[in-house]
Amino acid sequence: MAKEKQVYNYGLLAGIIMCSLGFVIFLNSSWNDFLTPGFIEKGLITATPIPSQESVSGVLHVDEIKKPMTLLISNEASQVSFNVSIENPQGITVYNANVAKGVLTFVPDNSGDYVISIKNLSSKDTVVNVSYGYSHTENISLFSILWVFLILGGNYLIIHTYFSRTRNESYFTR
Repeated sequence: MAKEKQVYNYGLLAGIIMCSLGFVIFLNSSWNDFLTPGFIEKGLITATPIPSQESVSGVLHVDEIKKPMTLLISNEASQVSFNVSIENPQGITVYNANVAKGVLTFVPDNSGDYVISIKNLSSKDTVVNVSYGYSHTENISLFSILWVFLILGGNYLIIHTYFSRTRNESYFTR
């Protein structure tokens, strides 16, 4: 009986350590992804009215290259489409497309000021908001997999050890 009690304590201790380690890894590596899924706004490029068939420009300063930037375009009117053009610091167009409400993603190749031009293609006046930031990728990191397995494994050890102990005690008390 003392041997079973010792095994029970070690299994319970191992389960608690695994769950704790998984929780610490979660706090260190995945906390930000867990709390802010989707788009993380870094700033606002423009929030201005655009008359029909007119355009407005804004400047986006980029310090980090090769990291995908996301532009979130929203407007007050429902059926409005825009022509969005993005020029890098050398004046080369890196993005040019017609879009409605939506999300645009581009990868800056140079640091500096990118010019964002938005033209209202509809026959209605509208107010457009363009904010920029980063959107989370859907890649699962190794740390995410590790903390999930540690927490699940620790819970399994705790529950398995507890229930195997109660089952064994019930056999001995008969």
